[in-house]
Amino acid sequence: MINKFKSYIFTLPLQKNRSVLIYTLMKYFEYFINAYLFFSVAKNVNPVQFGNSTSAFLTITYSSFIVLGVNQVLVKWYSKSNDDIFKVFLIKYSIIYNIIFAGFAFFLIHFFIGNRYGLSISIICSFRLIIECIVTIFRVKNRIFYINYIYLIVAFSFLFLYKLFVSDMHSFFNVWAISIFAGLIFSIILALYCHQK
Repeated sequence: MINKFKSYIFTLPLQKNRSVLIYTLMKYFEYFINAYLFFSVAKNVNPVQFGNSTSAFLTITYSSFIVLGVNQVLVKWYSKSNDDIFKVFLIKYSIIYNIIFAGFAFFLIHFFIGNRYGLSISIICSFRLIIECIVTIFRVKNRIFYINYIYLIVAFSFLFLYKLFVSDMHSFFNVWAISIFAGLIFSIILALYCHQK
């Protein structure tokens, strides 16, 4: 099994092999930063405070389901279609759909959940939806390093702000929201730059 894997890796074209390796290493680096942040905050706050934030973590985790798989639809139909006009339609539809549901998620979380972290959680959830939409567009356009750049901007800004400002769960969620906002701004700039090319 290992020999088959090695022969497959080494038979790939060198450039593609290098790209996959770099993408994977950058992805694991991002995972390492995020793991450090979440383990660190769990260690530094008291158990009651961390336990009270469980509903906020669950809300963030499950908020991506609000778009009902529209990003997967984009990936599926973009790869199947040869019609450039239809591909443009799919991208525009995905962007509009995600923005509408991001606004809906923001409203729903902020005004109905009523968590004390409500504003931060609603910003994290809604902006993540738009970032995921842009990431999906980069995925179908085969701009894999742009995906790395977006996630690393979020991770590095989160790490930087965490070191400066986080002392409790409230400041943790505020810093997370700011880093997601930074990632959103960066991803929009990157998308506009990619569109002009």
